[in-house]
Amino acid sequence: MSNNREKDLWKELDRHDILMAFLVTAFLIIIYHVIGWTRPSEESIWSIIRTFALDTIVNLIPVFLLYIGVRVLFRHTQALRTEKETEELASKVANNVKSELGALREAAKADQAAAIEERSLIIKSAKYGVEGHYNDVTDRVISAIAAGKDKVRVDNDLFGPDPKERVPKAIIVDYIYAGREGYSKTVPENAYLIFSTLR
Repeated sequence: MSNNREKDLWKELDRHDILMAFLVTAFLIIIYHVIGWTRPSEESIWSIIRTFALDTIVNLIPVFLLYIGVRVLFRHTQALRTEKETEELASKVANNVKSELGALREAAKADQAAAIEERSLIIKSAKYGVEGHYNDVTDRVISAIAAGKDKVRVDNDLFGPDPKERVPKAIIVDYIYAGREGYSKTVPENAYLIFSTLR
């Protein structure tokens, strides 16, 4: 691709300069022949001027052609350098954008993980019964939450066997929410333990 671009640059640079070189060279050659055809009859100031003009034109033609060649090379080098600098700048910008996007993506993941951790509910312990007579029902509460249940009824069917018959019982749940400890919830028998209230 760079070779094709280089050829295109040469075409763009050469067209104008070659035309200019051709016209100026043709003009100098014509002037040279016009002056050369005019031959003074005797040695005079005109003869000296004529000789000087012819020598000058002869010397100007290669100098002008050399100038055109150097000018073409200079413009070509400048164009290639500008194109290379533009490509390097575009590459740097692309790399910076990728780096920033990666950093933003990592930050978003970290924020999401922090948000999930803040909303997380950890059941430390759950016991069902009355003072001195409790069933450890921690695993049952955790299983109910893992199963996606919104609430459970506090009774012997789920948290039995009955730890003390003919006595009103309750469930006491100690938990951690949003990374903070010290939370506790007490729900009486035959009521519902609603997990969304564990906040």
